[in-house]
Amino acid sequence: STQGVSSAASDVYKRQGGNCFITHGTYMGNNQLSKTLTFSKPPVLVIIRELTNSSSPYHMILIRGCTNANGYGSSSSAAVGVAWNGNSVNWQHSGDERAEFNKTDHAYYYAALLMAE
Repeated sequence: STQGVSSAASDVYKRQGGNCFITHGTYMGNNQLSKTLTFSKPPVLVIIRELTNSSSPYHMILIRGCTNANGYGSSSSAAVGVAWNGNSVNWQHSGDERAEFNKTDHAYYYAALLMAE
């Protein structure tokens, strides 16, 4: 679901450059083990960063066509499954909201490159 996600149509900065759009926004975690972001165009690259005062914040990079990603640590236990469907990307983890980038009441920033055509 996209509850808590800033609307790509209202809160997001867009700039067309070449054959892509750049967009960004925020969402609040809700402790679900599956998260979907939906955009106005198909995403090709999504970068997510946990909002924290830590000197080493977690971040995750999702690349269209890849079916997994690892947001923190080098352990395979932190890997998430990724699915791409039209204008959406979904990722899920089987039991760790931190690996899921969806920890309750935590804010997350994202930036994405979207296909222009």
